[in-house]
Amino acid sequence: MAEMVDLKSVERRAWRAFYQDGAFDIQLGLLWVGSGFVILINRGVDSLALRLVIYGVWMLATLVPGFLIKKRITAPRLGRVKFGERRRHRTTLTRLVTIVLVLLTWGLVVLTAMGVFPPALAGGGSGLLVAAIVTALIVAFFASFAYLMGFPLGCLYAVVLSVGISVDVLFSRPLVISATGMVALVLGLVVLARFVRAHPVV
Repeated sequence: MAEMVDLKSVERRAWRAFYQDGAFDIQLGLLWVGSGFVILINRGVDSLALRLVIYGVWMLATLVPGFLIKKRITAPRLGRVKFGERRRHRTTLTRLVTIVLVLLTWGLVVLTAMGVFPPALAGGGSGLLVAAIVTALIVAFFASFAYLMGFPLGCLYAVVLSVGISVDVLFSRPLVISATGMVALVLGLVVLARFVRAHPVV
């Protein structure tokens, strides 16, 4: 008798492999490593429109490495994967949550650039408010991502990035954000290397 195939188990392994190639970690790391320098540069830019353009261009640029990893490294090793309805629903829900949280974060950036939140001094009320809002958004994003996509490192990133942004908001140290982004970048490269070794091209 032919051996029974557990399709759910096969799909689960394919799902984990597809989303454990380090692409997201590397994207996230590059985003935050560069964000520290972008924030530093933007503090010398008076035009609100130009600040937003600089932020937007950098955010879009960080999408390129993840796309290339999926296309050049992940796809040749795993092929084209079509997941079941439950997995596709989770992916769609994750994208919607991400869009909402990104828009909220973008709105916070705009309000801060417009002076709604005055420049924060250490311990200042406005600084604490901004830090609290940003931390809440980061935790909400990574908690939902960790749960919906099976991404346990999301909890670590939530803590690390929250600390980095809080330090910048309260003490005006944007390069701390770059330092925290290195955590995700290094872990992403390690995960990618393991993925390549575990899934050679056949």
